[in-house]
Amino acid sequence: MIIGATGHVDHGKTTLIKALTGIDTDRLPEEKEREMSIVLGFAFIDLPKSGRVGIIDVPGHKQFMKNMLTGVRGIDIGLLVVAADESVMPQTREHFEIMRLSGVNQIIVVLNKIDVADEEMIETSTLEIKEMLGASPYKDSPILRVSAVTNDGIGELKTTLDEIVSQLSPKSVSGMPILPIDRCFGMKGVGVVVTGSLISGTINESDELMLYPQGLLARIRQIQVHNEYKSKATAGHRVAINLAGLKREDVEIGDMLSLKDILTPTKLIDVKIDLKQGVVLKNRLRIKAYIGTGEFIGRIRNMQEDGSCQIAYESPLVTWFRDRFILRSYSPERLLGGGIVLNPCARIRKRGEKISEIRAKEDIAEILLSELENENIRSEELRATLITPENEFETILNNLIKQGKVKRVAKYLTSTENIAKIETSIVNELSALHQQFPLKSSFPKDKVLKKINLDTEMFNLIVREFDNLETVGDNIRVARQKPILTPEQVEKIKRIEEAFKISIEPPIPNQKSQIPNPKSQPPTPKPQSPNSNPALVGRDIKMETELINLLIEEGKLIRIKGDFIVHQEKMEQIKQEIKKHIEKHKEMSIAELKEILDTTRKYTIPLAEYLDQIKFTKRVGDKRVLS
Repeated sequence: MIIGATGHVDHGKTTLIKALTGIDTDRLPEEKEREMSIVLGFAFIDLPKSGRVGIIDVPGHKQFMKNMLTGVRGIDIGLLVVAADESVMPQTREHFEIMRLSGVNQIIVVLNKIDVADEEMIETSTLEIKEMLGASPYKDSPILRVSAVTNDGIGELKTTLDEIVSQLSPKSVSGMPILPIDRCFGMKGVGVVVTGSLISGTINESDELMLYPQGLLARIRQIQVHNEYKSKATAGHRVAINLAGLKREDVEIGDMLSLKDILTPTKLIDVKIDLKQGVVLKNRLRIKAYIGTGEFIGRIRNMQEDGSCQIAYESPLVTWFRDRFILRSYSPERLLGGGIVLNPCARIRKRGEKISEIRAKEDIAEILLSELENENIRSEELRATLITPENEFETILNNLIKQGKVKRVAKYLTSTENIAKIETSIVNELSALHQQFPLKSSFPKDKVLKKINLDTEMFNLIVREFDNLETVGDNIRVARQKPILTPEQVEKIKRIEEAFKISIEPPIPNQKSQIPNPKSQPPTPKPQSPNSNPALVGRDIKMETELINLLIEEGKLIRIKGDFIVHQEKMEQIKQEIKKHIEKHKEMSIAELKEILDTTRKYTIPLAEYLDQIKFTKRVGDKRVLS
C-alpha cells in the first residue's frame, strides 16, 4: 500500500512524515534553502499489523502542481494535512478534489500544528474541514489532531493508519505488472534507474519488460523496495529498478513499464469526465491530462451532455480501460475535473456521434457481449480496448467462449447472437437474389458481401460456420437451394445435357429440333463454340445461356476455356482413354491427344492444359505423363 501526504504549502507535510518515519523527504539543497518541497519525496513506515508501507510527500505549492499530480498516481490512502492555525486553504481544496477524482480509496485528515493554535482556532478549522468533506466519499474520514513538532497525536495517527491499511483489499499481484515512472536517473557504473509505485502484478530480477510508449525492451538487473535489495516486488510497493538495455535519454517521467506488447500506444481515447462544479468544456479546448505519472497535452473532441467525450493527444501515451486521470486547463492552469478511460484505443468519431454507453457498465462480461452484439472485432483490438491491470479480459473471454456465448473465428471475436444475425442477413439476401434470378442457385460472394456490409475476411471465415450455407467456387448459396425451373426449362436442360454427352461439343441440329436426338448423331463431330452452336440456340438465347451456366455451376458441364465446354461424363470418358494410352505408351504427345479426341488443335491444347491444371496429367518436355 502507498500513503500520500497532500495539502497546502507550509502546512507541515514534510515535518509530519519525519515525525512518523524519521526520514526527511526534502533531499534537494533548494528545498532545504526554501523550506518547501519542490519534487516528490519518499519514505516508509513500519506498522505493527501491516508491515512496511511506502509514503509519498507531494509538493503543496501551486507552482509545482505537475509534480504533485505525478505523485498522486498509485496512492491508496491520502493524508490530507491541514494547519490548525490556517485551516482549509486553496491547495487543500484542490488536493482534496484531486484525490477524489483519482479514486484514492480513503483519506485521513491530519489537523497539524495544534501546538501553535488555540482551541477556538482548532474548532473553527475542524468545522471547515467537515464542511469540505461534505457529501463526498470521504465524509466519514477521521480528523486527527497532531503536532509534528511536539509529537502530540503521532501515536494515534500511526494506530489509525495501521487499522485502515490492514483492512484495505490487497492489490492484484497476479495481474500484469504496471509501473508508471515518476523518477529516472543514470548512475555511473550502474546504468539507468527508474522509480515508481507498482500498480499491479509482480516483477522479478531478470524479467524482461517493455518501456511504453517507445516500445523498447529492457531487462531488470536489480530491484530495491524501500531502499532494500529484493529479488522481486509486488503491487503496492514503492520500487527502484536498475534496467539493462536502455539509455538515460530513452526514458522520460510519465513513461510506463509493463509486459511486452500488452499495452497499445494511442493518441485518441474515449473518456467519461467528472467536471468540477461550474466548469463547462467545449470542443477543441486545449487541455492537460495527467495519466499515470505523465502530463499529456491534447484537445477535447465530441463533448457530450453526459460528460463523455474524446481526447486527442499531441503525443502517444498508454493507458487502459477504467484508468483514471486528472484534467486541467492549458492556460491559465486550473483544475477542470477528472475522469475514467472508457476506450484506451478509440477510433475517430463523427461530430455528434454518441460515445458508447456500453463502456459505463460495471460487468466486463456484459460489456464484452454488448460490444460483440452487432460487430465482429479482431481479438487483439478488443483486448486493447478492454485491458485492465488485473488482465480480466482473457479470463472473462475464455469463460464466455466455454459458455457458447462468444465464438473465436480465426483472429476475430463475435457473439453467437451476431453470427445468427449475419446468417439471417445472408440467407435473406440470397433468397431475394434467387427470386430475382430464378435460374441461378448461387451468387458471387462479393455481391452478397456488399449488400450486408461485412468485412471480406470475416465473411469468408464466418460463412464456413453456417450449416445453412455452402460455397460453390467463388459463389455462395443456401444449402440445397435449387433453381426454379419451368417444365419447358426442365425439358430443355435435359436435351442440352444429352447433346453435350455425345462428344466434346453437340452437333448442329436438324430443323425440327432445337436440341438434337443423341442417337441420330455421329459419335465424334468437330467441336465449335457452344454460344454459336445452333444446337444450343432456341427462341430464347439468353435463357439457354443461363441454363448452360447453371449446368456448369452444378458441375455437370465443365468450362475448359471461354466457350469451350465439355460434359462431365464425356470428360471421364476422355480421361479413361488418355489413361489407357499413357499406360500402354508411357507418354502422350499433343498429336496423339488430337487423334484420341478426333478434333482440332484449337481444342486439343486447351484441354491438355486443363488436364495439367487439375493434375490428371503432367507435362514433361513436349509430352504428357500421368500425374
